[in-house]
Amino acid sequence: MEQPESEDSEKWRAPDAVETSAEDSLPEELPPEVETPPTADPAEAGREATENYTILAYTELPNADSSVYVEYPWFQGEEFAELNELIYDKVLELGTIDTDTAHPDWGLIADYQAEVTFQNSRVVSIVFWGDSYFTTSNHPWGNLRGLTVDLETMEEIQLGDLYPFEDREFRKLFFSYAAFPGEPVTGYEEADFFEFFPRFPYYTPLEDIAAGTDNFFLKPEGVVISLPAVHATGSDHMEALLPYSLVKDLYLPDRNYWEGP
Repeated sequence: MEQPESEDSEKWRAPDAVETSAEDSLPEELPPEVETPPTADPAEAGREATENYTILAYTELPNADSSVYVEYPWFQGEEFAELNELIYDKVLELGTIDTDTAHPDWGLIADYQAEVTFQNSRVVSIVFWGDSYFTTSNHPWGNLRGLTVDLETMEEIQLGDLYPFEDREFRKLFFSYAAFPGEPVTGYEEADFFEFFPRFPYYTPLEDIAAGTDNFFLKPEGVVISLPAVHATGSDHMEALLPYSLVKDLYLPDRNYWEGP
């Protein structure tokens, strides 16, 4: 998605950066024209600044009938400039109207939380989750989007880059041992997971899941994969945690993203 036009690369993220803590100061990397952005109530606006990032909120409205609130992490330091651009691109996908598929006058309702679920010197993984729909829709649509970035190449990692989803042994391990992921995504109860998650020998074409560009995120204990809607749980998506140790022999990259500093 195109970024807002600007000759100064530091200005593209300015219009709606709303700091989510009333106490923390504005990150130094924010553009100078945003001198004193309105502060939000911490009880409503997400987490406080944590380590080397701050949770901000995108709230720019595409039209008067819309309501937009998309949290996102803002990483401090020049070395994270490219990462912040990738994050902001994802935010725009969630908080703006794609005029190729929707009318620009439709009211967009978007409400997303965000959390950095894994970070070390090699990789950062982020999950966005919440509801989005148009005022012309019959009901809200629950959504989950992940963003996992290789900090060396500053490229988004795809699920198919990590594991061979076409491999029968991988499918067997996944459907036999995938577990309830817990926080931060809690759109359904743990009992629902064990009741409705398809177990081996259920042969869902995992390559279709792997074809998704942002349907997973990393946690310290494993990769969380978001599956298509399982409406019996009352959620439009269902997540499953696959422990790294379980499929370490099928891991594809030469480097291990979740080990090391």
